[in-house]
Amino acid sequence: MHGSRRNHSEQGEGEEEEEEEEEEEEEEEEEEEEEEEEEEEEEEEEEGEKQEEQEQEEESSYSRSCSVAF
Repeated sequence: MHGSRRNHSEQGEGEEEEEEEEEEEEEEEEEEEEEEEEEEEEEEEEEGEKQEEQEQEEESSYSRSCSVAF
């Protein structure tokens, strides 16, 4: 009878360890997701700047072509 009680307590400890590991994994995943989001935001900002530059170039070339046409 005493032996089965010890097994039960060992199982309980094992479950607790598994839960702690799962929590740590979830935290790591959340951190990775945050890092990915930050990287995506930086990329979007860079793309936005490139688009602005392209638009400015298009506008200047457009205005040049207009002035040439007149």
